[in-house]
Amino acid sequence: MMKRAVLVTLALVCAGSTAFAQGAPVLVEAPRPPLPREGIFGGFGLWGGNISCNGGDCGGFSAAGGASGDIGYMFNRQLGILLDVWALTSSNNNVGLTFVTSTVDIRFWVLPILWVQGGLGSGHAIVHVDGFAAASDDVPIGELGAGLELLRGRNWNLDIALQVAQGTATNSSGNGGTTTGRSTGLGVHLTWY
Repeated sequence: MMKRAVLVTLALVCAGSTAFAQGAPVLVEAPRPPLPREGIFGGFGLWGGNISCNGGDCGGFSAAGGASGDIGYMFNRQLGILLDVWALTSSNNNVGLTFVTSTVDIRFWVLPILWVQGGLGSGHAIVHVDGFAAASDDVPIGELGAGLELLRGRNWNLDIALQVAQGTATNSSGNGGTTTGRSTGLGVHLTWY
């Protein structure tokens, strides 16, 4: 019984390879095309960048790292609106500075793999010293960004993105007049459609 099963298997393999060698069609399932970018989408990103900082205690603040999250709606394959929340943090000795922005942006796909976005919102700075924190008032923020799609799956894409958030200076209370007004970052961003 076992010998018969082995012989049948070998015969099928030989017949298949002979048919392939003779140019007979071999059935292979084609990959499914990506879903169109329409409807609800959301994602997150990891960023490295810079926080601008002016004031008496800002000598060591500049290099920063952080994360972002967004949720939005694509009206068609090129145009969408999204809520973007982005935070970058920098530290020097026992003092940390975080700049948080929340904006409503318009995203436009210039090319199938290239998008630009811009929007308005608010932002504030948080200063951390030895476990204590002080936050500034919220101020108006403008944000600009661009992304280049590196990979695309059926319902997701992975981008490399550049983003800048600029606002009026934010004065934090309790740290001697330190101000910050801009975050700049380069990040990797994953989005699901």
